[in-house]
Amino acid sequence: MSGSGSLQSSVLHFQPEEKDQQKSASF
Repeated sequence: MSGSGSLQSSVLHFQPEEKDQQKSASF
């Protein structure tokens, strides 16, 4: 599953950038 790797990369970049919105992003 190549898509899985790409998704993980996106999430890793999203978590730190949206740290302030962690409460909003409950996924």
